Formats: sequence, structure tokens, C-alpha cells
Amino acid sequence: MKKIISNPTKAEIIKEGHSIRMRLLKAIEQCDEEGYQKIEKQLKEYITADTFDLIKRVSGNPLRSYKNFLLSHNSLYAYAAERGRMSPALSHYMSEKYAILIESKNTIEELQELHDYFLKDYLNANNRIQLYRSESLSIRVLQYISANFMNQININQIANEFFVTRVHLMRIFKKETGMTINEAITSKRFEEACILLRKSDLTITEIALMVGFNSPQYFSNFFYEKFGVTPTNYRKENQRK
Repeated sequence: MKKIISNPTKAEIIKEGHSIRMRLLKAIEQCDEEGYQKIEKQLKEYITADTFDLIKRVSGNPLRSYKNFLLSHNSLYAYAAERGRMSPALSHYMSEKYAILIESKNTIEELQELHDYFLKDYLNANNRIQLYRSESLSIRVLQYISANFMNQININQIANEFFVTRVHLMRIFKKETGMTINEAITSKRFEEACILLRKSDLTITEIALMVGFNSPQYFSNFFYEKFGVTPTNYRKENQRK
């Protein structure tokens, strides 16, 4: 039975806080949402009450202090997720994306909301390399695309990854998903681009390159073709949503 401490000392509070952090990182590594829910309330109470003086670390600038806290934990979460079979490419991409979004926020309330959001993303089992390969080829390909869309992937590379011919891959994937491989890759890239357009201050060029497009002009033209609006106007209409 866990010992209950009344009127704990500062050292005991810090020890308990570190214990909660280790349990959190273990939950992320194992995609254990139930394990996270068991400590979620206490974790949020510690952060909200600033039990560990997190927002006092930069004198006179609580926002900067909170950003520094989230930046360090974002890196810890990415590392824990990678230990739990998130691909290094996706771990790096998510860590970079959330670091950018952290810096873009202007209030502690916005940062708290973002923290909740990216914690759930790191906990999401769909972002991990599957240990068991009983899923259909198309599902495994979609998982591969989700983990590698930011890189220059193509049909030949994916076919080699799954030890099938290019023709077989294209036929099965189209039959089971109704999409071509290239459509699936582009769809995932646009999904991520829309998030960054809404929630970050990155330039259109930076976003295009970050999500895997070689040419910002191609990205803008294709974006307009798909959504009927330019990336710039999409951002104006949907900023911070």
C-alpha cells in the first residue's frame, strides 16, 4: 500500500512529482492511455498550482518559463514514444512540430491546451510501428505513410519495404482503399500542412518543406486545386482553430 504523507516536505513533493513524470513517460512508451488517466488529475494539479515553481524559472516572464517546461517535456515525450516503437522519423517530426507550436502560443492557457493535445498524440498507438503484421497490406502501407510522409517516399520504396512488386502494391492498395499510393501520401501531407497553417506562424515555404513537398510552388498550386483556396487564405480563414 502506498504511504500517504501528510504535510509533505518540499523534498517529498519533488520526489512524488518525479515519480509521476516517470509513470507518465512509461505510459507514453506503452501507449497506455488508462495508465495516463490514473495520473492525469494529479499531474494537472501540480502544473496548475505551480508546485515546482516552473513558471518562476525565468524571472518576470511566466510565459517563457512555461514554454521552456513544455519544450523540455516535448523532447522527453518524443524519446519515450520512440522507445515504444514510434519511428525515428515521426518522433523527430512530431517533436519539431510541437516545439514550433509551443513557441507560437501567447498565453499560458493556450500552452495548457496544446500540452493536452500533444500528450494524446504521443500516446496514440496508431503512431507506432506495429509489432504484429497480421493487418492487411494496405493498412500497413498507410501506417508506413503516416510514419514517413515528411520524407521523400515513393511507390518503389514502399514496395521494397514490404517485399512486393510495384504493380501488386498499386493494385491491392487501390482496391482496398479507393486511393492511389500517391494520393494517400499527398492526403497525409495536406492533413499535417493544414494543422500547421492553422496553429503556427511558419511561412508557407517552411510548411511545404516540413511536410514533404520539394517545391513550395507545387504545394501552393496543388493546395488550391484540392481545397479551392490558397494556403495563405486558408490560414486567414482558419487561424488558431
